[in-house]
Amino acid sequence: MRIKKIKLNRITDEHCKEIVRLGAGYLDDFDLSIARGDNVLIIRFLDNEFTISWDGSLGLEVDGEDKRILFIGEIIHLIAETQWIKESEKVPAHGKKIILKAKTDNGFVIYNCELFSEPPREGDGGYPMIYYMAENNSDGISFDLFDINIIGWIDAKNVEL
Repeated sequence: MRIKKIKLNRITDEHCKEIVRLGAGYLDDFDLSIARGDNVLIIRFLDNEFTISWDGSLGLEVDGEDKRILFIGEIIHLIAETQWIKESEKVPAHGKKIILKAKTDNGFVIYNCELFSEPPREGDGGYPMIYYMAENNSDGISFDLFDINIIGWIDAKNVEL
């Protein structure tokens, strides 16, 4: 799974500190200066600079020279994890195609799905019924996702599977 456009505003200061620790190997405590833009996030530390671009590009400059980034796989994973939107934060619109991440007994599962809602029915306490419909692209079968523990969702237009 690849996220096409990283939402840099979802990367917190704590994430930035962890990214610098992983990417530059600094384990001691240090201060950060973070410049946030729509297209680039620049983390300054100890006269060095770590950059993250909207497309997931990473850069590390130490003492004015470009350096190899350590633990790049872990950094990419950490950045990707910041992109999941929790339902408590925002519920996707009716009919919106999303990538849904749900908790399982052994970890998690990713679904390609759509959110649907139905008007309230008698006995539902006046609340609309909201459910996700998953697609199984290999055999064309769809199924309801009731009673799942949702970790988060991402707009399907922003993901390449």
